[in-house]
Amino acid sequence: MIKFHLFILSITYCFSCASASANETLNFGSNENLVEQVIAGDVLTHIYELIGVKVKIQELPPKRANIENINLKTDGEVARIYTYGVNNPSLIRVEPPYYKLVSAVFALKSSSIKINSKADLEKYKIAVIAGVAHSKDATEGLANVTPARN
Repeated sequence: MIKFHLFILSITYCFSCASASANETLNFGSNENLVEQVIAGDVLTHIYELIGVKVKIQELPPKRANIENINLKTDGEVARIYTYGVNNPSLIRVEPPYYKLVSAVFALKSSSIKINSKADLEKYKIAVIAGVAHSKDATEGLANVTPARN
């Protein structure tokens, strides 16, 4: 619990250095229809509330959220994976991150599959949800990956 409070204090300090005043509302884009974006938006809203800054979050299709952000129509985005910053060098990544998303591999309990690293996936056929960036990143370079529609 102490670590969590120290984390919130450090985040609060970082955001208190931002140019937003108590009378200003920051407008963020959020990728629509993704529960992790809703949760990240709730956390981000609470963090800004701690320093008296209002936040408005607009759910958008991911590509549109990206365009709105790059064209300065929003003040930022609620949450993106690390490589988003690499692929969009004109944007600023806020460090430290306030949340973390971890991809996981699932197989039937009755199978003998053991996955301890990305290399262990090489011998299997893998399905990922098409358009999900963290799944694409996690399987990059693997030969037997099939994107599936959600």
